[in-house]
Amino acid sequence: PFDFLPLDDPSTIAAFGQWPDLHETQPVNAVTGEAPPFLLMTGDSDKTVYPRNSRRLAARLKEAGTRQRLIEYPGISHAEILLALSRPLRWRAPVLEDIRKFFEGLQTAAKRS
Repeated sequence: PFDFLPLDDPSTIAAFGQWPDLHETQPVNAVTGEAPPFLLMTGDSDKTVYPRNSRRLAARLKEAGTRQRLIEYPGISHAEILLALSRPLRWRAPVLEDIRKFFEGLQTAAKRS
């Protein structure tokens, strides 16, 4: 999770609830223009780390001028993103192919500069 306020889950409350400035606990608030390229992948059915986390981080990275790509997979849950990397379940979502394309795009851009 990159942006999980308000604290509404027992695990995040236990981990961060005593911190004096909750905004300091949010990775989304640490984005700078120095950030490396990001590939953010989420399932629109993820109830563990809601897609809004990736959407907000992508927006912040874009504002900072950082190369980023956000991919949302319809009907995919939190664990299914990883499961779709396995050979028997690759039909669920093109996760591996999207990772390959992202890194190929970085290599192409690096060759041009």
